Amino acid sequence: MKNFLWIAITLVLPFLTVPASAIDLGVSYDHAGLTQINVQTGHLRFVWHTLRKYDKPTPALQDISSYDRHEVDIWLTDSEIDAISQWMKNSKVFDLPATFPSKANQTYGSAFQTKLTVTLQGRKRSVAWDGDNLLTEEFRKAEIDFLRLCEGIRKDRDK
Repeated sequence: MKNFLWIAITLVLPFLTVPASAIDLGVSYDHAGLTQINVQTGHLRFVWHTLRKYDKPTPALQDISSYDRHEVDIWLTDSEIDAISQWMKNSKVFDLPATFPSKANQTYGSAFQTKLTVTLQGRKRSVAWDGDNLLTEEFRKAEIDFLRLCEGIRKDRDK
């Protein structure tokens, strides 16, 4: 009887697992309109801008027309979706504060707003901050880890 149960479990279990692409997972990241990353239903859209350094005279940093826009759409593999899901769990994005205090003095950084929205299995969390907010080390690490993860996926497709 034990052997039958063991055989039944090993034969049925692979069919009961849910593929990563079926996980309800979404991430939206927007940094000052210059970097936009959206992950939704197994798809990554990555938009970034680079300054036209070779224009003469040197272009103004504050003018979006001084930047070239780049965009890539990528269908994610199950392992990449798993990596993004693991990033959500490791960085505990649902436990991070929704707002951060501003620095005492006004800075030019306050003009640049960044927003991160994550959804996982019906749970949703949005965080928005300005360039002059005092971010926690934990949050900064979560942001950098997400950017590195998406940049790595993008560069892997360039090969």
